[in-house]
Amino acid sequence: MKKKVLAFLLISICATTISACSNKNGTVIPTKDTTTKIEETTETKPTENIETKPTVNESDPSKYSVAGIDDAAEFERVFKTIQSLVAKGEKEKVAEYIRYPLTSANITVKSKEEFIKNYDSIITEKVKTALINQKVEELFVNYKGVMAGAGEVWFTVVFEGNSNTPKYLIQAVNQP
Repeated sequence: MKKKVLAFLLISICATTISACSNKNGTVIPTKDTTTKIEETTETKPTENIETKPTVNESDPSKYSVAGIDDAAEFERVFKTIQSLVAKGEKEKVAEYIRYPLTSANITVKSKEEFIKNYDSIITEKVKTALINQKVEELFVNYKGVMAGAGEVWFTVVFEGNSNTPKYLIQAVNQP
């Protein structure tokens, strides 16, 4: 008799756990009468006019906040500007978007002049390709910053001096 009770309790616990874990699709689970038919409720979403362009999730305008970035639209504008400058090979303009000192592979770049001089060894073809091909909606964000590619380029926010105006800059470049 004890074995039957124990087996029943074990089965009940497993069934409850499984139904609790799998109830993410809106399934209504009865609470009193377990013989009642389970009804499914599904939402239908229109397939027309689905917008695929937004880069900032409207339900989460602060998707970069963990990295200290509060203005997602401005960060993404700067990101796209940097992508364009790198694609065109505009070394001097890219140098304006670097946080110095810049860590890159085994070197530390201390100035704009040094960055421009070493541009081709810092922004290698692999780094350039990773940055240019990065979709803004697929950027990885954590407390260290915003990552493009597989870690080839990292972005951060900087407040210089007493300024409350954020600057979005490249803080690290890693050659794979």
